[in-house]
Amino acid sequence: MKKTYSLVLVGVMALVPVTRAVDRIVTNNAATGPGSLTAAINALNNGDRIVFHIPPEAGEVHYIQTPQDGYPLITKNDITVDGYTQGGASPNTNSIHATNSAALKIVLTSTNGNALSMQT
Repeated sequence: MKKTYSLVLVGVMALVPVTRAVDRIVTNNAATGPGSLTAAINALNNGDRIVFHIPPEAGEVHYIQTPQDGYPLITKNDITVDGYTQGGASPNTNSIHATNSAALKIVLTSTNGNALSMQT
């Protein structure tokens, strides 16, 4: 006598929502507003990646100042913030004992005095 097995697992898997990771693109160096790093952080879902595609300027290095109230906390999982996606940027390819060869084009800075402490 042959045994028959049902595929209950397939039915259960069909009910699980599928979320796809997305690239959240930073297109300007403004502290807030559309295209800003703050907007990208606020739009994050689990597994997303923040990438940078800011149009080139004279100095080619983009300084992003901390917003007045600081950046929002990242509460999602498996997030990547990839500054090397900015045009002209490249990671270090030398050994740890050699001179750093990275070309940084994105700099997060709090020189405007808007840095916040994590302590309450």
